[in-house]
Amino acid sequence: MFVNMLSLKDKRANAWINILVILVLATCAVAGYTFLTSSNKIVAEISGVSVLNNVYLEENNFNFYVREAGEKAVEETYKQLQEDDFPTPDSFFSNFQKQFEIYGLDILKKDYLKKENFKIDSSKNVLKVKIDNREIQENLKTKENNLEVLYREELNFEFKLK
Repeated sequence: MFVNMLSLKDKRANAWINILVILVLATCAVAGYTFLTSSNKIVAEISGVSVLNNVYLEENNFNFYVREAGEKAVEETYKQLQEDDFPTPDSFFSNFQKQFEIYGLDILKKDYLKKENFKIDSSKNVLKVKIDNREIQENLKTKENNLEVLYREELNFEFKLK
């Protein structure tokens, strides 16, 4: 009698395990079918990679000219100071604006420089300048569609104070 009860429990347990295994296999089959049928719908063709090269080139040029303009702005600020004066973020900001105009950086985008983004770290003797929302926009036209690459980033520059 005791052996009979164990065999009944085993049969009931086997039924639930069989159902569980069938459900797992069905889920895997449905997921595989969905993957196979949907992956054929996307066809990627990479053309016009030169657009990305143009974006990186523009980013590097901008960084180079900001560094050059920043070094000259720091130098000009110190030239304008009296003997016992200390530079302020406002004095650096006005000289940065002048240097940006000289380098033609104000033509690209208008709102790069903000007075509140100029900080002097006196412990490291460094001027920290942050440029918000620097955008580079390039267009790529193909036969089928028109793509637009929009690259946006926040830039942080540090200039050593002399």
